[in-house]
Amino acid sequence: MTVPGFIGRQWQEFREDYDRWGLLRSMHKLTMRAADKLLGLHVAIVHRRPLHDNVEPPAPAPGYEVRELTDADYQKAVLNPELDLSSGFIEQALCAGGFCMGAFKDDELVAYVWRAFGDAPGSSQFRLRVTPPLRYGYKGLTLPAHRGLRLQSAISLASDQTCIDRGYTTGASYIEADNYASIRSDRRRGAVVVGWIAWLSKGPFRWCYASPGARRFGLTLYDPLKASESPVSD
Repeated sequence: MTVPGFIGRQWQEFREDYDRWGLLRSMHKLTMRAADKLLGLHVAIVHRRPLHDNVEPPAPAPGYEVRELTDADYQKAVLNPELDLSSGFIEQALCAGGFCMGAFKDDELVAYVWRAFGDAPGSSQFRLRVTPPLRYGYKGLTLPAHRGLRLQSAISLASDQTCIDRGYTTGASYIEADNYASIRSDRRRGAVVVGWIAWLSKGPFRWCYASPGARRFGLTLYDPLKASESPVSD
């Protein structure tokens, strides 16, 4: 890797961000990329969204179907590396009581989001825990060829009734602070900011934090390698 090549790529990313988001946000994205590369530091905002009972979710784009994944869907999904779903991850998520809602095109999974109740992955190194009546939304993905159709909005709202039927009436999620497209999409569905979380992992040093607002809301981030910091279940 040559320095000019690296600088060229960074400049191209900055120009693309500037054209889409303007100067301040593009500078923020550049700063957060540098913080991740140099320090392993991430900062995310925490969103709260009331779930909607007995409300018909918006229809997906023509030709798409939104539904909860079946066992056959999971088995098929692990064969597609673009979906980033391993059999180990799926088994762990389902055993913890979670589920996945997806959008299908010609019976092929093209977008999805996971719902968890209690403990779930917060990042690759840390865990996140929410308390009832919160349900946690995480690991959402839309394949590039199907973006721009608001499939995540249709998927998210379609999952609300399943969560409410289980007694969970409020949605909790976090989005990295420079992911403006996802933040905008979440707020379009009625989400509001209640706090923030941060985590850092560089070599042997690991650190994570949940703001007072996030903790009052019922969301905690912790390091599973440090048992003394793990939340205590009731």
